[in-house]
Amino acid sequence: MRNKKSDDTFIHMMTWTTLHSVYYGMFNVCAYHEKYCTGEHRQYESFASCLAYTMALPDVPAGCPWAPLAGHSKPCKAKHANLAAFDTNHCYHMGPPTRADGTPNYDLNGKLKCSDAEECTRSALLKPTSPWASPGRSFSL
Repeated sequence: MRNKKSDDTFIHMMTWTTLHSVYYGMFNVCAYHEKYCTGEHRQYESFASCLAYTMALPDVPAGCPWAPLAGHSKPCKAKHANLAAFDTNHCYHMGPPTRADGTPNYDLNGKLKCSDAEECTRSALLKPTSPWASPGRSFSL
C-alpha cells in the first residue's frame, strides 16, 4: 500500500532541494545532460546554454502548481536528470518541449514529458489536497 505522507514528503524535499540548492538544482541537471545525453540524445549545445535555459524555467509548472514534478518546471527537469543515467529517453525530457523547428520534442517512444499541455491536464484528475501544494505556498522548511 502506498504511504501518501512519505510520498508527499519526498516530493516536497526533492522540489525544495531542486529550487534552493546550487549543485543539486539546474547545475546538476546540466552536468547530467553533459555526461549522459550524447549524440542524438543531446538537447543543448553546451553546459552554458543548458544552464541559461533551465534557470529561466518556472519553479512550479504554471498549468499544474499542485504537481511540481510534472509540467514545464525546474523540478521536472531535475527528476528526469536523475533518470537519464538509466535510460537516455529522459534526455529528451530534460530538453525544451519543442525542437528548433517548432515540432514537439518527443522521446524515442513518442512521449512528451515536462510539458504543461501533456501532463497538467492528466494530473488535474489526480489533483491532491496536500497542504504544501496549495496555491501561493512556497517550498520552504
